[in-house]
Amino acid sequence: MADRLPPRTQIGWQVFRRVGFRPHDTIGGLNISLVRYESHCATCGAHFEAFAAQNNWRKREIARRCDGHRRPGGYVDNLSPPLPLAALPAWARPQTDPKKLKASLGRRYHHCWLLKKGERLRIFEPKEAERRREEWRARHRAELAASRKPAAVLPSYLN
Repeated sequence: MADRLPPRTQIGWQVFRRVGFRPHDTIGGLNISLVRYESHCATCGAHFEAFAAQNNWRKREIARRCDGHRRPGGYVDNLSPPLPLAALPAWARPQTDPKKLKASLGRRYHHCWLLKKGERLRIFEPKEAERRREEWRARHRAELAASRKPAAVLPSYLN
């Protein structure tokens, strides 16, 4: 069963590599094996190792942050890592080609559904992502200012 698990999986820019297994006894008395994996924190970019049940590894329900930034269920920006991609080791660099990405994800190729034929997964460097966010905020503020109605002018006898 453990042999059928993919050796690595990818969620957005974040790549998780299976390192090994560890036996674990549940509260109910079952003896299961946990998948030991490594990745880089989605908040600070630090290397971390964690454990997940085999079903969670298959479903990609795994921790995406180190213990210092742990926030289960919190939002993770899938398109911009906290550090430059060149700073990541070779195994941790994300795949952007849809065919390779589809093959690496097995049956669960969620990111490929979003890609049109021949399109690549676009991952932005941190500075580029921040610049795009600022552009969007400025454009949004300008649209809001333009859509607001001017204050009603009071007749002079009411002043």
